[in-house]
Amino acid sequence: MATIEKQAQERSPETRVLLRGISWEVYESLRDNESNNHLRMTYDRGTLEIMSPSDEHEWVKRLIGRMIEAITEELRIPVRSLSATTWRRRDIDKGLEADECYFIRSHPKIRHGPCPVHGSTSPGSRTFSVNLDTGRYYCHKCQSHGHALELWAAVHKLAIYEAALELCRAVGRDVPWINRW
Repeated sequence: MATIEKQAQERSPETRVLLRGISWEVYESLRDNESNNHLRMTYDRGTLEIMSPSDEHEWVKRLIGRMIEAITEELRIPVRSLSATTWRRRDIDKGLEADECYFIRSHPKIRHGPCPVHGSTSPGSRTFSVNLDTGRYYCHKCQSHGHALELWAAVHKLAIYEAALELCRAVGRDVPWINRW
């Protein structure tokens, strides 16, 4: 039987600061500043909470993460860990950071990489996600989102109907609804 023994030691206190009236641009600027990587930030429609996690918080976070990883491995459940990922949705004016983030079972259906919309070129960039079941995409940096046709239109800077025409022509198909316009 495994036991966990928590060592008696001084813990650093968890510090939280709540700021109101903060713009999305200020939030992104603070979040993207590398000197703030040790801070957790949650943004909700102009309210920004900044937290410096305590030792206790980090210990519990890792314990829960290790339990999830052990259970999914033992039960052979597909899982993908994204660790402390930042989720940003400018369209709804919200951003948050999970301590640990897991895709369980849906892992094979999610793909990540650099965003073709805002031209992410960072090696290993994982800001862009595509759900292969739904065909929907989302970029956590530029907040572009939608379905495959919208992605094609955004990348090639076309209106939706122009993207549909281009794709149909590329595969040698007629567009039956074009004559109705």
